[in-house]
Amino acid sequence: MTVGWISTYMFRVANKDMTYAQQLRDYEKQVMEKRLESLSEAELQVLLEQVEEEKQLLTPVRDQGITFTRKTEDQTNAS
Repeated sequence: MTVGWISTYMFRVANKDMTYAQQLRDYEKQVMEKRLESLSEAELQVLLEQVEEEKQLLTPVRDQGITFTRKTEDQTNAS
C-alpha cells in the first residue's frame, strides 16, 4: 500500500499535479488577467504591437526549422 501511494505521489510531483502547484498557476493567471484589465486602451495597443513585432521577428526562424522553447518558472524551479 505504501509503495502504491509513493508511486502515485511521485507521479503527481513529476507532472506538477500537486495542490500547491495548481494554486500557484491559478494565482499567476489571475494576476495577469487583473494586470491586463488595468491597462488603458493606449497601453494595451502598445502591448499588442510589441507582440506582433516579436511574432514577425520569430517567423523567419520558424521557417528555418529552428525551435525555441522557454522554461516556465515552474520548470526552472524544478531543475
